[in-house]
Amino acid sequence: MKKLIILILLVILTGCSPQKDDIEHDGPTELVDITMRNNQIDMAIAGDGIYFTDNHKIRYYDMNSGIAVPLCNRAECNHEDDTCTAHYIDVVPTLFTNPENTKLFFFERSTPSLYDFSSNIIMTDANGANRTIIGKRQPGQDLQYSFVFDDDSFYFVLLDVGDNGYVYSLNRVNYKEGKQDVIYTDKDKIYLSTAYGSKLIFVKTLGYDPTALTASFDEVTHQIMSYDVDTGETEILDSYVATADNQQKAVFPYKNFLYTFTRNGADSACVTKTDLITGQTTHLSDEFPFFGLIDQEDSYTMFIDDTLYIYMSYSNSFKEDYRAEHYGINTVTGEIRQCTLESYNYLIEDDMSVSDFDLNNPIYKGEGGFGRFFGSLWLFGEIDDYFLCGTTCTSYSLYDKENNGIAAMVLELISKEDFYNNNREYIRIR
Repeated sequence: MKKLIILILLVILTGCSPQKDDIEHDGPTELVDITMRNNQIDMAIAGDGIYFTDNHKIRYYDMNSGIAVPLCNRAECNHEDDTCTAHYIDVVPTLFTNPENTKLFFFERSTPSLYDFSSNIIMTDANGANRTIIGKRQPGQDLQYSFVFDDDSFYFVLLDVGDNGYVYSLNRVNYKEGKQDVIYTDKDKIYLSTAYGSKLIFVKTLGYDPTALTASFDEVTHQIMSYDVDTGETEILDSYVATADNQQKAVFPYKNFLYTFTRNGADSACVTKTDLITGQTTHLSDEFPFFGLIDQEDSYTMFIDDTLYIYMSYSNSFKEDYRAEHYGINTVTGEIRQCTLESYNYLIEDDMSVSDFDLNNPIYKGEGGFGRFFGSLWLFGEIDDYFLCGTTCTSYSLYDKENNGIAAMVLELISKEDFYNNNREYIRIR
């Protein structure tokens, strides 16, 4: 039996020209969902450690020792140039591992040139050795940071921007044979969300215009869609309309469940979960806070520790009356929890390093700004009894102050106990 396993780096979801799968399968595919979300592309949890990027090097943080080292297996290496196996070209490469954590994958710019927009898909051993090019992203293609694995391949979506307009393509890379092909295309936006059985689950956004400045605030229709990797068949599972104000419904897929939020008051929603295998619907709550925009496109969401966390925000066109809150609902008991731990956007000066900050005392004041409230703490995954989370730093040394600088993510661990008790006690990783 072939197993298909999903590794999600972001949860925004968005299919119709199915293409025949010419690979013979030895039986029905069985899907297992391994999740990492929240728009983070430069980190990957694997076994007892965490891969992450820092200053053009891939590093590995070991949970047992609490030490981060360059991902290099050469004892004689000083890790100072591109001969080091930890070195990468891109500013921020995409990191992900196979389910067994025996291989690390990343997309790396083909050449150091800023004008070369193609990327090689690289595979290495877990220790960084044996780099191999197994696929490619062409110039003009945008990558969605969501990946699904089976026994010998992984799947992901590329947006092709060309003379024929925008085309979303579902790609498959057989990493054991180094082969890449496209198995499905769509001119409507699709985003890979989760998987179960032999089916990949997408959210398809009808009529989405990626060039529109106000695309996130327009009224758009989302369809929850499945694609069967064994047969190539598609099916619409649900649909809803997303708006920036007065939204009535939102649907979040995860594994073989659809979690549906239906407004039942000015600031509240009924939450149900539907099993896509049995068809059974279970009521979870009538009191989930519901306001503004709660949608795949702009909400930071995470399924973690049996809980669905959703970040909601509201503001008018002039950012007045801004409201942003972070809530979690236990997908078994229906218990609702508000996350009050804060994430900060740090403003750092030209001569300062991100490492100068004390995350447990986060306010830094200086010329050009001060640490300011940015939103709820961002969760990226769990490892042992900890959550991996982060905050954003903005550096003026890379950009001008009028444009708010360049964002860089600070990574930290927080124990589940401290998170649930709203205690700001972090272990710094990057």
